[in-house]
Amino acid sequence: MVTYRLDADYDRDGRVSGRPDEHDLRLTGRGAILVANLDVDARMLPTVVRPGQPVTVDAARTSKAATDNEPSDVRVVEAVPAGGSCPLVLKMNAADAARLAVWEGSHRITPASAGGEARFPLTGPGALRFEAIDLAGAPPALSGLATSQAAPPGPGIQVRLDCDSAAGPQDAGQFTLAPLLFMDNGGQTRRVYICEVADARVAAPHLHENTPAVRDVAAALRPLGVPLVTVPTDVHGGDAWIQDQYQLGYLHGPAGWMYMVLHLPRTRADTSLALRDQNLSTLVTSHFPARDVGVYDAFWHRDLEVRAANGTTSRIAFSDSDRVLTVMTRVFLAERKLLRLIRYVLTGPAAAARNEQLPGVSSDFFTARNNLPRLLTQLERTADEMATSQLWQNNGAGLSQVRTLAKAEVTAATQAVVVQTAPPAVRLRLPATANRPARDIDLAAAEADRLAQRLRTLHSSHNFGGNIEVGPATRDAPLGKVVVGNVTRTEVGQTVTDMDPHLLAFLRGQAHGGQPLVEIDTSWLDVGHVDEVLAFVPTQSNRFGAATLRASPTVAFALIDALANRFWDGLSILERSLYPNPYRYSAVLPRRTDKGTSPVTMLMRGQEWLHDDSPDLMNPIEPPLIYTELAKADAAFQISAHRIPLPHPPQRESFGPFPADVSIFELPHFDDGTNADLEENQLTEIEQRLTDAFGNVPILRLPVIFDNLDKATGTTKAFTPDLANLQVVGDRLLVPRPYGPRARVPDAVAVLRDVAATHRDVEASAFTDKDLRTRRLDRTYIWVRDAFILGNGGDHAASLADAFADGFPGVAQEEARKRIIRANPGAFFPNGNLRSGWRKLSIPEGTVDVFEAWTDAVARSLGLVVQWVDAWYYHIRLGSIHCGTNVIRRPRTDRTSAWWRQAAIPQPAASRR
Repeated sequence: MVTYRLDADYDRDGRVSGRPDEHDLRLTGRGAILVANLDVDARMLPTVVRPGQPVTVDAARTSKAATDNEPSDVRVVEAVPAGGSCPLVLKMNAADAARLAVWEGSHRITPASAGGEARFPLTGPGALRFEAIDLAGAPPALSGLATSQAAPPGPGIQVRLDCDSAAGPQDAGQFTLAPLLFMDNGGQTRRVYICEVADARVAAPHLHENTPAVRDVAAALRPLGVPLVTVPTDVHGGDAWIQDQYQLGYLHGPAGWMYMVLHLPRTRADTSLALRDQNLSTLVTSHFPARDVGVYDAFWHRDLEVRAANGTTSRIAFSDSDRVLTVMTRVFLAERKLLRLIRYVLTGPAAAARNEQLPGVSSDFFTARNNLPRLLTQLERTADEMATSQLWQNNGAGLSQVRTLAKAEVTAATQAVVVQTAPPAVRLRLPATANRPARDIDLAAAEADRLAQRLRTLHSSHNFGGNIEVGPATRDAPLGKVVVGNVTRTEVGQTVTDMDPHLLAFLRGQAHGGQPLVEIDTSWLDVGHVDEVLAFVPTQSNRFGAATLRASPTVAFALIDALANRFWDGLSILERSLYPNPYRYSAVLPRRTDKGTSPVTMLMRGQEWLHDDSPDLMNPIEPPLIYTELAKADAAFQISAHRIPLPHPPQRESFGPFPADVSIFELPHFDDGTNADLEENQLTEIEQRLTDAFGNVPILRLPVIFDNLDKATGTTKAFTPDLANLQVVGDRLLVPRPYGPRARVPDAVAVLRDVAATHRDVEASAFTDKDLRTRRLDRTYIWVRDAFILGNGGDHAASLADAFADGFPGVAQEEARKRIIRANPGAFFPNGNLRSGWRKLSIPEGTVDVFEAWTDAVARSLGLVVQWVDAWYYHIRLGSIHCGTNVIRRPRTDRTSAWWRQAAIPQPAASRR
């Protein structure tokens, strides 16, 4: 006869009643819900970010306060008088005992484990508290390099109550760990976070400060009353990518809910893998743990076990694995750089064919390391052959620097990775950092290949927050679906994923909360993030309550082509002789399209590309390939009327500045077909994937042009500022300013209507002269910093007049200079130079950016308002404003949004290739 009963909130009404109908549900469905106690009840979330030490979460504390509201009440009740003492014990699987703590009053019971079972001895019947200390799908603390991994633990825990005597089993109950759910973009915004980056020590601080973005975001939030929390340098350490460091979600149980910060496995500082000891991880562990704000940090507490050629094993902690990856990546990047330098040096009629004959980067580490001397020899022979070509005969110094760079790269890589041939093995020589001593790791060759592959996924940028987005609610998923960029494929008989398989399994392991994972292919992008391609936005304009905005080269080139046609039609016969048709680049003909009756400005005027090959960066930041092709075309002329310097790789910001402006003829001409291919294949496939997942939720397109395909990696990135990489704040969209082509208002209206009639993302009637002027879209703005202005002139205002001369056709430079000064009272000294610091200037040219106007009209059709943000700092580092901000939003936690009331949802099939 059962003597004791185990009572809990099995009916999930937020309390333990002990009623029979509640107890009857103890083994039915999900049972009682446990919310992981990963917050800090004694601490409120600070309103200001300051340096600090990691904060210990409540689950890790050795004592438990009675006011701690996450542990769940459980009671052992004497159902029938026992008629004597009975040694009570709780039993569960030993693996579950690592996720569940049992408390009697202030005493945490220490379990005894044997035979895969954990036993928690009780002092008798009475009140207990069950404390969840982990989440479902948790990654293993120790793993090897095998691609096949054991399935992660699920959400269910069954607890048995036994009498450790002849009476035997007494009762049992089912408990379920609350899933980590993610908010969509429709919730009320409570805070926005952004890093403040300023470094006056560098040679070009205007390229290394995000002050314009910070000020534009602050101005957009101010009238909304939404706090902007800035992260100072002594916390972020030069790492501005706050969206990527963590993903904010929440845990919801019958008794309440709490925020949960998923600390993603990201050790990078800024955009590149680098040997640094600080990044935004310090923000996550020191700022966020607070009352009802938990931090899930398990991905930072993992070890890898590796094997040397002699059979001995060693461990690599996750916190140190980035240093191993940095050394191994040096080999792959050296191989990639050698291939790119060979392509860079090649010129002449046969260059294209010879480029196609070059191999791609090696897939395995040992081969890549052994390829380096051979590729260096091939580069030197190619340089000798090309030395007398038209491109290089007058640029011997540049060719010499290419050789110097290549030798330095190979030397550094071969010194960091020493090869042994018999038996095949390598020694990785890890350099010391500020907090870590130097270390050598010996590996068998095959083990080195496996480690390189594992580290690539362990530290893949696919694991970052910009690659996790939440789509709108659907009939089959009322809490929305989580969209990630990931492809599952087979390489050399092994299953490989873009994301860390542990993180992927963890995200899939939350599906019991009713948010299935939707996987799309973003492997064709340098960074590989969903937010480079699309954004989900809330709207009241349709029955779905949401829409998808996605990057579209088709719309971008349609607008450019329409502008080019209108410009051509407005030229006189004499003026047409200045613009070859079909177009070909000329170093002596004008680049600007400022002639005729319908002039058009260049794109991205006044901006510069970044070339950063700093010694501590393993992955240098270089100008786009479209720019490189343009620069090479200009360099092929012995004399040029233009300044388009070649981005020689050897030194930081070498031979700069690299002006970003490009004409409506140059851009289509130097595009290698990548954009058309993306629209026909990858972007169409993504649209279909979204339609399959979200039904008829509208997908509207924003004009974005991608760079040429990097032949060595098979990837690309946004060439124009990525309008899809936006941040949502209520009904406002913080959108990166595109710096697109501008035209006079009547010309812009005609072009926009023409494209809208064909592409139907927005009604043609949305564009009128009055509307464009009323919405102030005929205003040109640029952020500039004193002494760093592109253009030729005797003072800053004159330089600006030169840089924006195509917006003042037929106007003398001195007159344009005076207009710029008058339009910005207080910004200039009497001598025409800018006052110190950053200035947001108005350029009074009266033109409309057609990319801006199109985006604004799309947003207005959804009832949303665009707030433009200068995100150039992020753009030249392969991101934009969504990457540089993170938001706290209020989740939906009403009765109808309770995940435990939803039917279980099967996990969709993975995206495979």
